[in-house]
Amino acid sequence: MRSTTLVIYTHDLEGCRDFYAGFGLPLVREKHGSGPVHYAAESADGFVFEVYPAKDQQPTGRARLGFSVPAGPLPVGCRSPCTNSRTPTAGS
Repeated sequence: MRSTTLVIYTHDLEGCRDFYAGFGLPLVREKHGSGPVHYAAESADGFVFEVYPAKDQQPTGRARLGFSVPAGPLPVGCRSPCTNSRTPTAGS
């Protein structure tokens, strides 16, 4: 068994998109029919990561995610819009 989809709900859609895009996720703006605007990225092996507006449901609260990203500096000055609590730094 393997994971195929991860959806995060947030009250700060653009900020959350910017945060994850800063790590290299190629998030693309999508809207299906009458559904909400959201962002999605699909990896080469078919894993789909999506960021949706929370609207009527609760935002995804605390979550622990693991991504493998190319070596390089972390985005500077980003805050975690999904928690609104801290600024990522190298080694955190």
